[in-house]
Amino acid sequence: MQHIKDLRTRLAVRELQLYPEIGPQMAANLVLLGVTGTTDLAQRDPEELFVRYLTQYGPCDRCVLYVLRCAVYLASTMETGSPPDPERAQWWQWADADDPREVGAHCS
Repeated sequence: MQHIKDLRTRLAVRELQLYPEIGPQMAANLVLLGVTGTTDLAQRDPEELFVRYLTQYGPCDRCVLYVLRCAVYLASTMETGSPPDPERAQWWQWADADDPREVGAHCS
């Protein structure tokens, strides 16, 4: 049974990495938070995921929230069969309006 669970985990991690904003570590972290793949991610609230992320992993850069917002947008858009808006498919487009960093700035 553990083998099947491990296989599902590896498949979920690989599937989540289909989105350019999600790398191997973020995908693994999402799976540990209970995200089972892109279909599941499409149904999630990025703000709630971010709170759970902070609870599980401790303080992190706010850019993690922006990546989550973008990833949920991509997943939910793809679920409808529509292509995502290329402008909105970039994580920095999901930054808070009051974030002092310039659009497209790298997170620390």
